[in-house]
Amino acid sequence: MAKTKEQKEKIVKQFTTELTTAKSLLFVDYYGLNVGEVDEFRKLLKEKACKYIVGKKTLLKRSLDNAGLKNIDIDSMQGGLGVVFGKDDEMAPAKVVSQFVKKHKQMKIHGGVFNTEFIDANTVKILAELPSQQELRAQVVGVIKAPVSNLVHVLGGNIRSLVQVLSAIGK
Repeated sequence: MAKTKEQKEKIVKQFTTELTTAKSLLFVDYYGLNVGEVDEFRKLLKEKACKYIVGKKTLLKRSLDNAGLKNIDIDSMQGGLGVVFGKDDEMAPAKVVSQFVKKHKQMKIHGGVFNTEFIDANTVKILAELPSQQELRAQVVGVIKAPVSNLVHVLGGNIRSLVQVLSAIGK
């Protein structure tokens, strides 16, 4: 059944809202997945505060224009077009989709938008392999902490040696 003009405008408005509030987004081809696999995919995305929407390319193209992302060529993307929106973490969509694609070869990554710039599928895969923001912070703290803890260990070694010498003299 064909959608009315009002329904299409509502869909475009929803897409535009999602596009303007998302920190990053990915375009995927979902053809070949069954309903159970799509539900599994949505569940994985929901755990990472991501959203997945499927829509007609013409309506999505109109929404991209409304959101100011006119440099994205949706017409060149083959198959069914699903869009994954990252709300909290910019890297979460890339990580979840890349993990899902490894298990389900039918899904393909077309590319995405990161900092309002279009990135291709290879760049998405590279971004997915990067550590998360928390992991990077932990690594920085470890690098900062290492010299201090090494100094404490060295200074403690002198005291331990002195105690060992004194206890040997006492025996």
